[in-house]
Amino acid sequence: MVAFGTPAHLRAIEKRLVAEGHDVEKARARGQYLPFDARVAMNALIEGELPAQHRFEEIIGAEVSRAVNEFGAVRAFGEIVSLMWRDGKRQAALRLEQMWNEAIGLYPLALLCGYNVRAFTSAHDAAGVTGIIAAHTSVLSKAA
Repeated sequence: MVAFGTPAHLRAIEKRLVAEGHDVEKARARGQYLPFDARVAMNALIEGELPAQHRFEEIIGAEVSRAVNEFGAVRAFGEIVSLMWRDGKRQAALRLEQMWNEAIGLYPLALLCGYNVRAFTSAHDAAGVTGIIAAHTSVLSKAA
C-alpha cells in the first residue's frame, strides 16, 4: 500500500492494519507499506499553480512503480486532492485527479481517494464536485 495521507489518517490506517493482524513495521521495512505526508507531497507536486507531471512521476509514480515491480498490484490511498481543494486550489485538485487516473491506466493500481466533504460547501464548489465525482468509478459517502 502506498498512502498519501494526513498524519492523523496515516495513524488511523496503521492502527487498522495492526488490528487486522498486520505487522506494519515489517511491511514498512519491506516496502509493502509506504506512508507519505499528503501536505508535504502536495507542496512538492506544485509548480506555479498546478501539479507538474514530472513531479507527479518523481514523487508518486516512482513509489507506485517500485511497489508494482516488487509486489504486483498496488493499493493506494490519497487525500492530496482534498487538501488542494480545501486550500482553494481547485484547478490543481482537478489536474491531480487526472494525473491519478492516468497512473491507473499505466499500473495495476487500486486507488482510494479520501475527501473531507465539509470542504465542498459553496455553490461554486458544487460545480467542481461534479468534476471530482466524474473522475471516480464509484463514490461512497460516510457521514461525519
